[in-house]
Amino acid sequence: MAITINGGTNAITGLAVGGLPDGVVDDGTLAANAVTDAKIAANAVIAAKIAANAVTTVKIAADAVDGTKIPDDAIAAEHVADDAVGVAQLSTTGTAGTGTYLRGDNSWQSAGGGTGSVLKTFHYTQAANFNYGSSSWTDVTNMVIPLTPTKTGSSFAIWLDSHVYLHETDRKANLRIQREVAGNGTWTDIGSNGPSYEIQSMDDGWRGRQGRILYDNAPTYSSGNQIKYKLQVRAVAGNISIHQDGHQATFIVQEISA
Repeated sequence: MAITINGGTNAITGLAVGGLPDGVVDDGTLAANAVTDAKIAANAVIAAKIAANAVTTVKIAADAVDGTKIPDDAIAAEHVADDAVGVAQLSTTGTAGTGTYLRGDNSWQSAGGGTGSVLKTFHYTQAANFNYGSSSWTDVTNMVIPLTPTKTGSSFAIWLDSHVYLHETDRKANLRIQREVAGNGTWTDIGSNGPSYEIQSMDDGWRGRQGRILYDNAPTYSSGNQIKYKLQVRAVAGNISIHQDGHQATFIVQEISA
């Protein structure tokens, strides 16, 4: 077919594919929006064809960049803004939380080394003298440990080393440790349904150190709840002194991973 130029319509017909010399069609010759997706061959646009900083966030559709679009090691650290990648964007298994860590296989695992490990230790030291002479239970001044567990489902080991003095012959006293959860006002005895331990003098008074180890097996609480442990005393008969003459007591609670 011969090449025909129609002056009336400004149309050129009969031009074969490839009939224009190289370099004839420049970007000024192309109409606006003339190059559509259909006109671009697959894999035709390579990195060398994209100007530096040409692809901005507004050019990327939501959820358009998935794992299949990014080769291994393609994105260097300098290409990612600080705090740009959140936990929700990570391809992980398990549940992220205050008591977990992200392992090398992209799974969230319990922190603290597993079942039976000590997650945290809380302690209090007291040396002030405390005298009491009633059969009603009362709190020993300052002998309370408030704590917020690092995770749910933990158990708690309780260590108490105290100095006790019974003033008279044939006198008896009880000590107990109690627990409260989330400030609910309900205090529960630890170790038994009653005194954690008992001291009795048979001679003219009794003085000595008393130690006790108790285990609070997985109390019911929620994440963020505060738990309190406290020491109480009663003098079943006579009087009792705790930490007399500056004898120091130590109160320790350890959180144990389930």
